Amino acid sequence: MSVSPPSDHRSFSGTSTTQAEALPPDVLAAVLKAAITSHRDVRVLAALLEREEDERRRLLQSLGYDPDVG
Repeated sequence: MSVSPPSDHRSFSGTSTTQAEALPPDVLAAVLKAAITSHRDVRVLAALLEREEDERRRLLQSLGYDPDVG
């Protein structure tokens, strides 16, 4: 039994392309960061960071460390 690889159904509606290797690393990093942050919901991020802090405090307290003391 032979299995065919899945078809690549991606499409690109732009008129030009750029190879990532053609961009300096700092420019590529800035482009990627801007693309990611433009799609980030700041309310969801804030809630996640708050939940993370609460969990960190609970874990530290369960180990006998008071995170509010030095």
